[in-house]
Amino acid sequence: MRSSPQAPPRQGPRTELKVLLDADAAAILLARCSEQLQPDSHAADPELGVYQVDSVYFDTPALLACGDDDFPKYRSRRYDRAEPSTHFEEKYSHSPKVWKRRVACSAAEIDALSTTSSDLPGGLMWFQARVRQLELSPQLAVTYRRHAFHDGNGTRITFDDRIHVAVTSGGTDYAASNGGTLLNDQTVLELKFTGDEPALVTEILASVPDPAPFSKYRTGMRLLERI
Repeated sequence: MRSSPQAPPRQGPRTELKVLLDADAAAILLARCSEQLQPDSHAADPELGVYQVDSVYFDTPALLACGDDDFPKYRSRRYDRAEPSTHFEEKYSHSPKVWKRRVACSAAEIDALSTTSSDLPGGLMWFQARVRQLELSPQLAVTYRRHAFHDGNGTRITFDDRIHVAVTSGGTDYAASNGGTLLNDQTVLELKFTGDEPALVTEILASVPDPAPFSKYRTGMRLLERI
């Protein structure tokens, strides 16, 4: 009997705090992070730390990822359009803690994802098995601009804006032009760290509104009247 594909190691737990900022507050905090932290390496221009994120969210026929907090999110993701790899992820969230499994794939490997080939890399076979087991299908494409910074010790601070959502039927169809825009005048601030809360995060939290759960996927599905 054929054995189940081995899943990638689970990463986490990590704390993720989300805050919605108005344009002025985001600009002030962005300038501070630019001075005090290092820009993220995903950027095409690492000195700027800004890049495009393209994601496609998968869900079950009953849209469990929209309504069940214990059900993980499944998505494909590409960082900056110049990057050759696509990442497939499984993300569990029990706010404010998150755990992830992810695997990076080339374009050729992605083309084979819809086949029954046994020649796929182990990680991609695992994602393919999850898609079939849970009857997952692509539901929503989400694209946005991200400014990202880190302190070199595991703390990441990101600013997401220009968020566009669209219905999609392709697992890596990031270019759908229909749909709508989320949070026209706001930015999603995310503070991510492991272990104890770093001093910088404590300082930032003292100057911004209280963190609150926010999901681009669920908010986008509501905007497009899918739920």
